[in-house]
Amino acid sequence: MTARPRIICLGYSGNALEMFEHLDSAFRVMAFLDDNPDLAGHSFQGVPVLPMSALDRFADAQVVVTYGSQRSIGVRAANVARLGISRDRFATVVHPAAHVSGFAQIGAGTMIFPGAVVTFNACIGDHCMILPGSVVHHDVQLGDHVLVGSNVTIAGHCRVDQGCYLGSASSFRNGVRVGAGSVIGMAANVIGDVPPGSVMIGNPARPLKPR
Repeated sequence: MTARPRIICLGYSGNALEMFEHLDSAFRVMAFLDDNPDLAGHSFQGVPVLPMSALDRFADAQVVVTYGSQRSIGVRAANVARLGISRDRFATVVHPAAHVSGFAQIGAGTMIFPGAVVTFNACIGDHCMILPGSVVHHDVQLGDHVLVGSNVTIAGHCRVDQGCYLGSASSFRNGVRVGAGSVIGMAANVIGDVPPGSVMIGNPARPLKPR
């Protein structure tokens, strides 16, 4: 019998356990890594929460970044770099109830949740999260560290640059570009290009304030 790959989750997240609960035969979650001193010595659903330095204890484990709130999206890249491990050590995790086209490209460390759909020729960067029910249409490009909330619709040929947060139920017209580090509010309807660092809300989406 083949041993299940061991997974270390960077961040303290119920989302990750929900994902891996349905992948028990594929992965074994060993620990959450989080330097929050309030979590030291704690566990979550039987999985220990350890400082990031504890990664050295799990030399054979793969790693995924499992937090993705609006507040934390800006520090994901720095925390990944801080680990100092090679790109091929990051696990790409696709839930069996997601549909990913065989013509799509999915980056290292990306997690695609149940009910998500990634269609023809989409290119998803490293360390992205695509939450349940979202649709990434043909020829879409997502940069690294993009979080796509639940029930988001991204029409064909859109480009979303690195470190963006797309709020639940937001939608994007064909061909728009969302600049790096932008936050798109829940249910916003984006019909034109978004400058880097924008915060957009409403239908049609309009700028709220710079980040």
